[in-house]
Amino acid sequence: MKRSTKPSPKSVKRRAARGRDAVIVGAGFSLLGLLLFLVVIPQLYADLRIARNANEAGHAEFAAAPIGDDVVVYGVLEGNPEVEGSAVLMVQEELRHDTSDSQSDWDWEEIQRDIPLLIMDLDGSAILLVTDQGPVNLRGERHEMLAAVAGTGLTDTFPYQDQRIAAGSTRTFSMRNGDPVTALGTKISENEIATRELFGGDPQGLAAELAQGATTFTLAAWCLGFAGIVILVIGFGAIRTGRF
Repeated sequence: MKRSTKPSPKSVKRRAARGRDAVIVGAGFSLLGLLLFLVVIPQLYADLRIARNANEAGHAEFAAAPIGDDVVVYGVLEGNPEVEGSAVLMVQEELRHDTSDSQSDWDWEEIQRDIPLLIMDLDGSAILLVTDQGPVNLRGERHEMLAAVAGTGLTDTFPYQDQRIAAGSTRTFSMRNGDPVTALGTKISENEIATRELFGGDPQGLAAELAQGATTFTLAAWCLGFAGIVILVIGFGAIRTGRF
């Protein structure tokens, strides 16, 4: 007796349902890629242009900039109260280990952030780095303190700084008075900057790191967009033909 190759109605419904799920996933990928292209990447490239054009980032250039313009200044943290130990700002992250869905994913998750109003000595003048008007990206050279938790084997430990550490380990990044820093943000008064990039190092170092970030996000956006379109095509095809 010859078997029928025609799929059953239940099978067709299941394949169509999987097609709809694929459409949702594809739309999500595409929207995320579009969000990167429309919001994140333009801001990165705008900041990159500002950093690259900052041949001089001293007080004279800052004073000449109109209020409301984006500026870059390069100076030294000075006269700031300490928030913990000798640190005048700190960001702490904890190592997390996710073993759900038969996967083993390691990631650092921020658990504490203390970046107060900061004072920068800019060619002998005090500039206030305002840090409460939006997210502040902390980059570049920073002091790091690692509180490692010991593990028992390769499967439950993560390689970090020539050693293996377990979930629950923390790393704390900080800056101190006397550290040279570059701040990028918007000039909001004659001696204040609404800071969005705080970099341990000079403007050239900040420009290099922003360039790397812009390239990475651009590639990620293209990959997400392409993957989203492919998944959408597959999903709509499954809904239309009942094949998946």
